[in-house]
Amino acid sequence: MSKFSILLLALTFAPSGMPGQTPDFDRPVSWKLMLPNVGSDQKKIWTFPAKLNHRKYLIPTLAFLGPTAALVALDPNDAPPFRNTTAFNGFNKVFSAYPVDSASPNT
Repeated sequence: MSKFSILLLALTFAPSGMPGQTPDFDRPVSWKLMLPNVGSDQKKIWTFPAKLNHRKYLIPTLAFLGPTAALVALDPNDAPPFRNTTAFNGFNKVFSAYPVDSASPNT
């Protein structure tokens, strides 16, 4: 098993949050309440931009969007060395867009 697989497996089953930390809210979950819960979640997502005038929401949003914008702006300068190398051929073969093709015995 590769190191990447072990790391992915460990992160998948790792406990989330700090020990002893309680969730922010605890709502009932059932098949009957699934649609209202999804609707509530969607409402929070789509009304979030209206909350950006509060400092509580603005600072974390800027902390995320600032580095993201910097990475997008720097992409034309950073990406060419990675596009023009053959060092990642093994990675590309394993994580190709068509994994069925690479798993066939004819390759």
